[in-house]
Amino acid sequence: MGDYSLLGMESEVAIERKTVSDLVKSIIHERAGFIDKCEKLSSFRKKCLVIEGTLSEVKTPYEETSAHPNAVLGSLLAAQERWEIPIHFLDNFLLAEEFVASMLSKYHAYRWLETNGYRRCLIDGDI
Repeated sequence: MGDYSLLGMESEVAIERKTVSDLVKSIIHERAGFIDKCEKLSSFRKKCLVIEGTLSEVKTPYEETSAHPNAVLGSLLAAQERWEIPIHFLDNFLLAEEFVASMLSKYHAYRWLETNGYRRCLIDGDI
C-alpha cells in the first residue's frame, strides 16, 4: 500500500504520491479506487498524501479533462478530514522526493527511539 514505506515497517508507514494529473484522474475518473486507497491508507500509523504540484496547479483549470478544480480540491479536502490523511503540496518531483526521504528518515529515527525505551527526542532542541 502506498508508493513509499520503510523496510520492516510496511504495516505502519505508507506514503502515497501523486502528480496533479494523476490526482485529477484518480478523483474524477477512478473515484472508487481513490476512495478504497484512502480507506486503506487511513489504517496506517504514519500516512500522508504527497501531491507533486502546487495548490495553485490544483486550482487551475485542467487541459486534459473538463473536471472542475473545485471538485478536485473539495474531494481532496474531504478525504483529508474523513480519513485523517495529511496532504502535502510540493512544487516538483525533486522537492517531493526530498520531503518524503526526510519524513521517512525522521519517522524511522523517532520510532527507533520509542521502541528502545528512549524519549522521542533526537537531541535537545531538535525541533
